[in-house]
Amino acid sequence: MLRQLGFRPGTGLVLERTVALGLAYVLLRSAFAHLGNPYYFLSTLYSYELTGAEAGLGVALVAPFLQMVLAACLLTRWWLREAYLLALLLFVLFVSAQASTLTRGLSISCGCFGAAEGLAVGPRTLVVAGGAALASLFGWLYSLRRGPAGAPDRSPASPDESWEAGASAGPAAACPQGGMAAGR
Repeated sequence: MLRQLGFRPGTGLVLERTVALGLAYVLLRSAFAHLGNPYYFLSTLYSYELTGAEAGLGVALVAPFLQMVLAACLLTRWWLREAYLLALLLFVLFVSAQASTLTRGLSISCGCFGAAEGLAVGPRTLVVAGGAALASLFGWLYSLRRGPAGAPDRSPASPDESWEAGASAGPAAACPQGGMAAGR
């Protein structure tokens, strides 16, 4: 895909890792800000006027931990495809909530990175959430070509490449006498 655009081999993996690091940073920064001041986060959720009291409390309890798990998966490449897809859905949800707030004429704090930021919902916050959604989409599309879901990375730079080549040849490649020790 990237090679057709004139990029060198391995560029896609470097871009994917850069995207994963950037998304993990945004997710962790947000999660720790929300855990550091959970009451502010809860009041920000209520100010969006999208959920009731109980649903808002549930979101406030789950969201920071979901963000931390997603960041960990992106950094360690565990369930990479699923992590990118869930991050994409999460950031699309953030964009939708902010767009809804703007169309209803509410002037509220974004709450993205806690009380210290104090960003009002507006074009800047939409760009951050939309950019993160696009980055998640790139990561998800890139991960689709990396092998089965949940499988460890098998990129050409992977140390398991030589093992994979032997494993795909079957038992005959493992035993020089051909097969299971020549029928013993």
